[in-house]
Formats: sequence, C-alpha cells, structure tokens
Amino acid sequence: MHVCVARAVRVCSRFAGRQKGTVARRQLIAAGVSRHVIDRLLRSGFLISLHRGVYAVGHTALPQFGREQAALLACGPGAVISGRSALYVWGILNSAPGDVDVTVAARHCRQRKGIRLHLVDALGERDVRTRHSLPVVFPARALIEYAAIVTPDELGDAVADARQARLLREGELEAAVNAAAGRPGAPAMRAWLRDEAGPVITR
Repeated sequence: MHVCVARAVRVCSRFAGRQKGTVARRQLIAAGVSRHVIDRLLRSGFLISLHRGVYAVGHTALPQFGREQAALLACGPGAVISGRSALYVWGILNSAPGDVDVTVAARHCRQRKGIRLHLVDALGERDVRTRHSLPVVFPARALIEYAAIVTPDELGDAVADARQARLLREGELEAAVNAAAGRPGAPAMRAWLRDEAGPVITR
C-alpha cells in the first residue's frame, strides 16, 4: 500500500474512533489527506458515502448514534440534534425517527436526504447539552418540539419518561415553554401543562 494511502487510512480510523464510525471530507483535507487519496479510498470502498462529503469508514454498520453523528457532520459546525432525534439520544424515545432532526442556527444549510433540517435565528448556550458526545438540545426544548407533531397522550408519555429518568428539573418545562414564545410546539405544550394541572380551586 502506498505510504500516503496508508497514512490516510490511519487518519480515517482515528476520526472514526471518536466519531462513531464516520468522518467528513473537510476533516481529512484539514488533516493533510489529499483529495486524490480520498477519492481513491472511496473507489476502493474503504470510505462509503453517507451524505455529500461525509463517509462511513470501513463499513456501513455504524454504532448507535452513528447516523446522528453523520447528520451533524453533513450540516457543519454549530449543528445540533433536535426534536424526535434528540429525545432518542436522551433515551426518552426507544427508537430513532426515519430522518435525523438537526437544528442549525443563524446560517443557511442545504437540505439533505435523511436529514430533517430546522433553521432558527439563534440557539442559546442553555439550549444545548452534550449527550453521548453529541451536541443535542436539552430535554425540555426537545419535548416542546415534539409537542408540535404528536397527540397529547404521546406527549404525556414522553414527559413522564423524561421525569422518571430525572432529565427534567422542577419547573424547567414550564420555564422552557414561557421562553419558547411562538415557537412550533409551544402552544400544544402549554395546553398539555394546563390539562395536567387540572382545575384550579379558587376561593
């Protein structure tokens, strides 16, 4: 094996070891791997394209959350896992959705097959956590996003699971709804919280 290719294989393997079996073309180029060598590894099948400029290394049997990692690489710096995918990463949902939900703040991002893209003006530091080495919106925000697309019963099950797993602090969901203003899912979550509280007895 040519020494340049051998070095490239080692570089790919290092990235794959910390990125759930994936690597981005831009990362390889920044690490000194030439475009010619990258293309050669693609032709040989050592790199397998997942998204434009994002590859599985060695095989496509990615570990858990490998699809989510690949989606983040495809959407670039600042992208975070959100919505149903965030609830899956947090362990609130047992299975991943068909497309990976990714939120990108303050910049344009190309739509890609297999990724459900959400563009927002900004994401605050408090909105983002790290889970399984992935940037992901915090549970309360993910639940509000989920509220926009599910029934009240499904939402209730998800909230109950989040509370049982101690992923929600006291009053955190209510505070997140107040901060969400007109964001999709906020009205449904606000209505669900009112129903959960039940009738208020007044004097």
